[in-house]
Amino acid sequence: MSMGNATELKEIRQKTREKILNNIDLVRLVLNDKSINDIDADIQQQLIDNNVFDFMYVPDIPDEEKQFITFDMNLISSKDRPANKGVSLYFFIFCHNGIIRDDTGYLRTDLIDELIQDIFNGKDFFGLGDIVCTSDNLLTVGTNYYGRQVRFETTVINKNYCSGQYG
Repeated sequence: MSMGNATELKEIRQKTREKILNNIDLVRLVLNDKSINDIDADIQQQLIDNNVFDFMYVPDIPDEEKQFITFDMNLISSKDRPANKGVSLYFFIFCHNGIIRDDTGYLRTDLIDELIQDIFNGKDFFGLGDIVCTSDNLLTVGTNYYGRQVRFETTVINKNYCSGQYG
């Protein structure tokens, strides 16, 4: 018996959040703090719903210089065969233009985008097949924030939930 879509969405959201919050390079970029050596629960709590949102959300744009990663997803099921499922995962990465460049001269949004693609592209974290980047587009939020909108998708595959094998 397969899981319901709501259960799968909840699990995909949790796994995605964990991948972001456990990547030291992403945490350093988002918090603009290269001195971070370990990611502990306090740092993760500092990020959740402050810089990292696990739903499609644009916070009230503050005057302070911050970076944000928000993400959300769609789970797609075949009407004919409910075991055929795929996922579309969307990331919205945006940064205040006052800190858009890191000390190497690269755009912070491009560096975060690159790390997210390194984490997710070509991987099967969700049991729905490899997820691949299908678009990477410009994103502007307000007048002082610039960023990227990145979409990943799986190919719809058939998973045999009884055997755990893909078909």
